[in-house]
Amino acid sequence: MEVFVIFLILITILLAFIWLLAKASSIQKPLSKKQTLVSETPTTFSNVSIDSNKEGCWVLKPKSTFPLTLCGIEYEVAKKIQEILDEGGNQGKGLQDISKMLVPIIIKTGLRVKEIEDYIEKFRPIYLHRIEELKQDSPEWATASEEDREDLLVDFQIEALDSLYIRPYFDLSFWLIHTPPNLKIAAGLLERYGYDNVSFYLKNVSSISKIHHTNPGTWVREKFEKLTELGLAKRGNSIAPELILATLKLKDLNSLASDLNRQFKRKDEAIQFLSKLPDIYQRIGRITPLRGMFQLNQLPSEFSNVDLNKVSLALDFAEVVASLLIHTYFAAHEPPSGEELRYIKGWKVYTVKDAFTCPFCERFDGKIFPKESYPKVPFHIGCRCTVVPITKFE
Repeated sequence: MEVFVIFLILITILLAFIWLLAKASSIQKPLSKKQTLVSETPTTFSNVSIDSNKEGCWVLKPKSTFPLTLCGIEYEVAKKIQEILDEGGNQGKGLQDISKMLVPIIIKTGLRVKEIEDYIEKFRPIYLHRIEELKQDSPEWATASEEDREDLLVDFQIEALDSLYIRPYFDLSFWLIHTPPNLKIAAGLLERYGYDNVSFYLKNVSSISKIHHTNPGTWVREKFEKLTELGLAKRGNSIAPELILATLKLKDLNSLASDLNRQFKRKDEAIQFLSKLPDIYQRIGRITPLRGMFQLNQLPSEFSNVDLNKVSLALDFAEVVASLLIHTYFAAHEPPSGEELRYIKGWKVYTVKDAFTCPFCERFDGKIFPKESYPKVPFHIGCRCTVVPITKFE
């Protein structure tokens, strides 16, 4: 009988212990000082709805602190752009990798971002007016030569840009002076050769006759090899021998003819003689690797009317648009609400302290907002300010 009573007592104690554990686990513990309910930047990106406005544009993250308005495109394109951005964020891709996917879409569709257009429209007259003021105030401008005026103008443009109250991190100064180009002018080239290849070609095409010497295993070699596959470059013994010879020193040219008992005193004389030798490529290969040499070709005749300067400008502007779009999209997010605010007592804004920070953002550095008034960061297109929560445990 005593054993049975002891058994019942033990069972009762065990059940009571289990009940206490269950009750304790049901009580939500407060966050530690190192834990927060709201992160500085989101760790995942989901397909937030896309709204349309009365102008027929598409608004990404419509409920966020900085919605982005895409114009001149169909809904499917806006959705594709959002998917690229979300996927890039989820996979931790860098700005450059995401930009490479967006630029061809921007070029092909002629996409316009309203917030970028609004910034240019608002600040262009202020920027240009400041440059004119600097010209008038300059003691040098009136009597300066054209060359000196170009030099002075660069200084004026830098000072005028620095005077703007709001400045995106990505430089829009060129487009505050010049009208953005028709982006679709580059669409044909990108469709045929791809963005990376066209971009690399344009960076080197200013000296079409230049011989490019490359080292094995380098990204430059790989780029030129790809251009050669596409017919945009020639390699090694496909290059005119006189052009290769022109890159060599006189002593090297003399060494090429050492078995012919010829000694040259001038490069042009050596090149004229050596370029006519039937085995000149073999001779050159003895002192320098031919397969590492490349020369760009002219574009095919179907692109003969394409202005490469305009294509280059179109790519430059599309890259700026892509960079601003990516940066601002990731910086904007929906303000926390409900349970997310349980352990929050306020918000603090931080700015990046460097030469590129604009006066508008500087005045918010360290500013504290109550928890019901989440700061609308980013404050402008290309803003680098961040918001961190102030918890009740601080």
